Amino acid sequence: MSQEEGLQVIEVIGEMRAAWEAGAESYTPLFRDEAMDEECGAVEVSLKNLRRLVASGEKVCSILARPNGVLVCFCGGISYLATGFAVGKDAGMKVKRLSQFAAEIGLGNADRILRHVAALPSDYEGELEFPVPGDLSLVK
Repeated sequence: MSQEEGLQVIEVIGEMRAAWEAGAESYTPLFRDEAMDEECGAVEVSLKNLRRLVASGEKVCSILARPNGVLVCFCGGISYLATGFAVGKDAGMKVKRLSQFAAEIGLGNADRILRHVAALPSDYEGELEFPVPGDLSLVK
């Protein structure tokens, strides 16, 4: 981890999980030696940066939640701490955008995902289950 204008700069390979576990709430993500938009709990920033990673060809393997944000783990070893996403009924737009992102990447129906992650306690720590139990929208 390095410092950039007083804010932690965190590589998306290797350092992200440690920052998530340490409770980081704001930082500048670094992807392929390029700074992304600063993560500071803003839902639209988390959504924009994650869309950028997905557009680069990265595939999501798992999504983990903690009170300080959601850690999106990609199959190629990249992790991304989305401080603008959260779980629980009181998370408002943070849980809505998480559900939207999960649906965009093919993990199920956005409404079912929203109901599932909003029903979790706000202090939930662990992997989010996808597809959502009982969601048959992915069955062909």
